[in-house]
Amino acid sequence: MSATMNRGMVLSFLMVIAMMLSFVFTNPIVSEATTVVKNNDPNSVEVKIDPSTGKLSVSGGGFTNGGSAKAWEDFIGKYRNFITGIAGIGAVTMVVLFIIQFLKLGASAGNPQARSQALVGVLWTGIAAAGLGAVTLIVGFFYNAVG
Repeated sequence: MSATMNRGMVLSFLMVIAMMLSFVFTNPIVSEATTVVKNNDPNSVEVKIDPSTGKLSVSGGGFTNGGSAKAWEDFIGKYRNFITGIAGIGAVTMVVLFIIQFLKLGASAGNPQARSQALVGVLWTGIAAAGLGAVTLIVGFFYNAVG
């Protein structure tokens, strides 16, 4: 047992040393923010206030007066694949954990305390899997409702 623990500790220590050395010997990435992206120039932003109504309008520099519906449409349109991808990975993970909790429930037939803990685990992983699975439906609903 101690030989296995020592071997694991040595491997962990070597991995930490390797990570530290990789940070020391790698070249930094140089980035420069000198190029101007089309429709993203800060000097092209115009802010106007209508004196009769008091409404503020912002135009230029990538801003539009489309209102909040346009902002949500742009946000969901840009990130919907990322959101559904992360939610899909989470949902698959929760389904796997749900199955593991069911296996624990089956293995704890004689122990009431372990059975109770397994039932709580089944409950929470089931709720999480259902919620993460519903993210795809929710994003699709809002994308089609706003667009």
